[in-house]
Amino acid sequence: MRQYPGFLRQLHEQLESLPASSLDRINRTGGFEVSSHINAILNPLDYTTCDPTLPLSEPPQLMNDEIACLIGRETIISGRAGLCIDAGSIDKYGALVCLRNIMAPDFTATPLSLLLNRSRQFRHVWIIVPRQFVDDVKSYISQLSYTTHVKVLPHHEVMNLSSVNLLQTRGVDAELSSGGPGDVIPVLSEFGEITSFLNVGGRHICIVDCANLLANIDDTILGQHVNSQHAVTCQVTTLQGETNYGVICDYMCQCQVIESFKLNFGSDSPNFSLRSTGTFIVSAELDFSMIDWQWHRRKVICDGAVTVIFQRYMDDLTRVFKTQFVETARSLSYHNIA
Repeated sequence: MRQYPGFLRQLHEQLESLPASSLDRINRTGGFEVSSHINAILNPLDYTTCDPTLPLSEPPQLMNDEIACLIGRETIISGRAGLCIDAGSIDKYGALVCLRNIMAPDFTATPLSLLLNRSRQFRHVWIIVPRQFVDDVKSYISQLSYTTHVKVLPHHEVMNLSSVNLLQTRGVDAELSSGGPGDVIPVLSEFGEITSFLNVGGRHICIVDCANLLANIDDTILGQHVNSQHAVTCQVTTLQGETNYGVICDYMCQCQVIESFKLNFGSDSPNFSLRSTGTFIVSAELDFSMIDWQWHRRKVICDGAVTVIFQRYMDDLTRVFKTQFVETARSLSYHNIA
């Protein structure tokens, strides 16, 4: 065996001891493979440095919202729009899975059921969840009075690392986390869902983050997307003191979303006014292979200890494709939690 110095040798030994089934799950097509983990440790990706003084591009305004609403309604009714719900942040105590005997006496009043009830006009729905919850969510959906066919797909998985870059394990297996909000398009691509959607006439994919309890793709915003012919539409709202958010700004001559943890202002204070709500409308015909999804190293505190994870984010979508930004009232967004 090749002799690696320091922690890398220990990490290599840990990887060799993992069950083949774990390695297969990690090395899924489109995911963050074992080789990528090691490369990211040895060659960490620099965070973006953004100039907060650059002007914010004004989002295009439609002359007639009534026309936009009509376009959106016709698009949904014709089956040309599908809904993708990102539920990668849930855990076994979360309200999303919410089995009757755990947290919700009212079995139908969970964030997921509310999102689905608000979106009954969609004929194509995908819910992307951590792998260990796929069966639970399928069972949960089967008990709702929801007639649209819903597909439940597993997020990609990444290995949890300690602060010294060694695997965090549970028994003989590695502890794994979901790949982050930017994982949804790679998952849809891996399972051939985008191609299948296009083959039946689908043209627009509406992506919402289940953490946004008030997320809503109304007819007007879908109409604005269709009418503008932009590749991507991002819903934004006012920024009010959140500490983790995707800010809207001009960077490298393009208006885009940049996650706040990537920003480096030195001694300057950021002064942004708008943030992403996590709701996007994406043209399904885009060449998503153009996106080099960036995996970012994040540190989180779990049970009092530091855990290192890698995640990707939807801002890469706005970095590559021309995006319009449609503002919604704060009261119609989410974020009573910073």
